[in-house]
Amino acid sequence: NLRAVLDRAVAAPDPDTALRLAGALRWYWWTTHTVEGRQRLLGVLALADGQPPTPQLARAVQGAAMLEMSLTPTQATLDAARRSQELFERFGDHREAAFSKLMLAFAELQYSGPSAAALRLVEEAGATFEELGDPWGEAFAGHARLAFEAYTRGVPEWAEEAGQRALERFQALDDQWGVAQSQFGVGEFAKVRGDLATAEAAFEGALGAAREGGPMWVMLASLTELGTLIALRGDEARAAALHAEAVGLIRRTGQRRGYGHLYNELGGVARIRGELERARELHWEALPIVRELVGWSVPHTLAQLACAEARLGDLDAADAHLREAAELILATPQPATAASVLAGAALAAVGRGRPERAARLLAAAEATRERAGLVPFGAERHEAGLAAEAVRAALDPDALAAAQAGGRALTAEEALAQVIASV
Repeated sequence: NLRAVLDRAVAAPDPDTALRLAGALRWYWWTTHTVEGRQRLLGVLALADGQPPTPQLARAVQGAAMLEMSLTPTQATLDAARRSQELFERFGDHREAAFSKLMLAFAELQYSGPSAAALRLVEEAGATFEELGDPWGEAFAGHARLAFEAYTRGVPEWAEEAGQRALERFQALDDQWGVAQSQFGVGEFAKVRGDLATAEAAFEGALGAAREGGPMWVMLASLTELGTLIALRGDEARAAALHAEAVGLIRRTGQRRGYGHLYNELGGVARIRGELERARELHWEALPIVRELVGWSVPHTLAQLACAEARLGDLDAADAHLREAAELILATPQPATAASVLAGAALAAVGRGRPERAARLLAAAEATRERAGLVPFGAERHEAGLAAEAVRAALDPDALAAAQAGGRALTAEEALAQVIASV
């Protein structure tokens, strides 16, 4: 009974035994018992305060970073990941130091958005795993690199092949944790490429692997994504069941940021159906959650909310949210979200009776997606069609062609600057 042993070690107190057990249990806690693990690690690390550093302490600190990253990434999460890396390097454990680099990179991605420094950590970790001949580490580092590339540059041409290679490595190792993450990545890439059948199959695979031993976040995200795809093809009963299961897991595990993802997805479905007040309410519910817990998702949520507001005629609110989103993306590039912001700004321009501006922004959004290898999906595709239809009805062919040429000539940064300036 490991719980009883750990309780006794903490009560004794016996810091060495407590740290050994906590470090050994970190993967178990990370996979399925995140809240319990966080609470127990707090008590164990309090015992170690002021004690000389040891490899056991390094594992426990790394475990704290892993769990906090899943629940609520903060500056303390970054500090824990960095400290564990430094401790492992001090004790010559290069494999665990490389894994801590990946944890630090992912924590940065979620806390403040992708950065060049975080991508360097991923590349350094990958090089270490390759040098050590560690196929699991190489596969995980490859998965991490794909995630960073997708956030910062869109979907590169080599994404599908690299994602499939990582998946095959994890399958060869019979590692359901890695299979779940890789399958989810394959689904995400397929979705943004517009291949919804492949995306649905990949999310099904990710969900199955996550149930066998994958990370809880993959289970939650797969339930949400799969439910959305199934809702869009009309299977309301199964979609509702998947989303209800996601809600139950969020409540049980305390991973509240899952609500942000779920509300945004449900809001997108509501926008397609014309349920605009419901969509606005859902995106409003998501916004404070992502502001608190998932910094990189704030501009995406602002853009989704603005689209609902623009279609409802609340143009001042839409413009304010689009400007904020554009400013955030200029500081930390996200091509997919940049295109969403530009399309939302086109909807607002249509509402203000400015069809030339709307046509220019739509063309800029389309060019941004093309450069990043993306295809509009779901509500974004639906709303781009609505805006394009309004523009075609308002402009003669020559004026439309001129506005579109002007928009396609803009870089994403130039177009976002126009959103901020409202020109």
